[in-house]
Order: sequence, then structure tokens, then C-alpha cells
Amino acid sequence: MGSVVGSLAGGTMLAMGLTMPALFLLVGIPAVLAGGSMMVLGLVRSHDTPVVPASSLTGQQSGTS
Repeated sequence: MGSVVGSLAGGTMLAMGLTMPALFLLVGIPAVLAGGSMMVLGLVRSHDTPVVPASSLTGQQSGTS
């Protein structure tokens, strides 16, 4: 579905007279916004998540064998 819609959208934009650099700029803007939002989301979630020691994940406690 996306490949058909993307091809039609790209063909339409080329038919409108957009140059290849302008087309890549228009297509790149949503990708940059998505990447930036994922980065911000990762930063926000990393500050909210408590750090859990690895020993508590395996069931072992420190100082015991």
C-alpha cells in the first residue's frame, strides 16, 4: 500500500515541476521530525526509568554465593 501511494505521490510532485532536490527536501522533513521526536522520547524516558542492578534481575543478591 505504501509503495503504491509513495510512487503516486512522487510522480505527482515531479509532474508539478518540483526538482529532485526539492522533492528530497520535502520527503526528508518528516523523516527528520520523526527522528528528532524519537530522540526526545528516548531522552525523556531514560530520565523516568529507574536503574535496576543486574543482580536483582538474575535473582542473586550481592554478597552471597
